Amino acid sequence: MRAAIELLADHGYAVSARCIDCGHVIATDSSLARMRGPHCHAKAKAVTA
Repeated sequence: MRAAIELLADHGYAVSARCIDCGHVIATDSSLARMRGPHCHAKAKAVTA
């Protein structure tokens, strides 16, 4: 997967997905790894704490 992302980045493309909670577009590495945007991640973290 990492190699595919790097290949796309080398050609000027970016990888994005939708947050599993709210559906907003996410594009950062950490958000893609969680499949949650920063706002939804913070909300989920607060609920489980």
